[in-house]
Amino acid sequence: MLFAMASIVCLQMIPVCSVARGLGSETRGDQSPIQACQSGSACVNVYNDAPQIPKERVGKKLALRSVYMIPVYNISKRGCETDASRCEDLYEAAFIYLEIQSIWPEPFLLTAARVAVKPQTNSIRRSVGAHGMLALEPQITANVEPDAFLFRPGEIKLIFLSQGFQLDGILDFFKGDILDDMLWSDITPAMTPNTKRVQDFNRFLAQRYGGKTKFRIELFEKDYRSVFTTEVSLTQGGTIFSRGDVQNSQYQFRHDAFIGEVLYQLHGGTDAFEYRMQKVRATSPRN
Repeated sequence: MLFAMASIVCLQMIPVCSVARGLGSETRGDQSPIQACQSGSACVNVYNDAPQIPKERVGKKLALRSVYMIPVYNISKRGCETDASRCEDLYEAAFIYLEIQSIWPEPFLLTAARVAVKPQTNSIRRSVGAHGMLALEPQITANVEPDAFLFRPGEIKLIFLSQGFQLDGILDFFKGDILDDMLWSDITPAMTPNTKRVQDFNRFLAQRYGGKTKFRIELFEKDYRSVFTTEVSLTQGGTIFSRGDVQNSQYQFRHDAFIGEVLYQLHGGTDAFEYRMQKVRATSPRN
């Protein structure tokens, strides 16, 4: 269906908008759209004569197009039948997915990634990690297929960070009439078109985990040479139509996708997100 073009791999028509804080470079020409920024960063104003056009966040070698928090497969299932409180499973766990675009004229290789919660909270704990072809590890030699993170000039890839997080009580939001919400389940990621539900989810997250909770993400090349660093607020998530907060350099998780993916599972969906994404990639015009 035509709307499938809104999926991650088929790219959003509306870019995530923010000022750069990642490690990057600056151009100095008078006519350059890249303006003075925090040291090592690049702030791009797409059109100098049209200030209403959103800025983009770029690093020296890459641009981050979209950020997703995706629930683990079987998020509502416990891995232990006894003493579940001490069970090291993936109950109520989620992983961070990044859609990355190369803006470097030569190939480059991402080698590692780190992610941490700021400030630390007992309600969000590091979960058991996930490993696979698209999982970027914090340890260089732990990557299963390192060449999966090799970017050609202009190439766009979806990857996820192998370190996941368990959000205690996240499933409490998915009770009651939300189970009757409309769900677009024939696209990937599945999503809810109910923007009010996303606003409700943000308020729920702020009450449960704190309104200032953020995820700090850092990407590396070579021997842990940082190429991109950013922070994403947990409680200011948006939708496919969100543009972010340019003035405050805010990325936004696509919470319509998180809600949609949880509902997909609760409604009986059995295909894991990664499996459905493989099918989308296989039919993408870029392949």
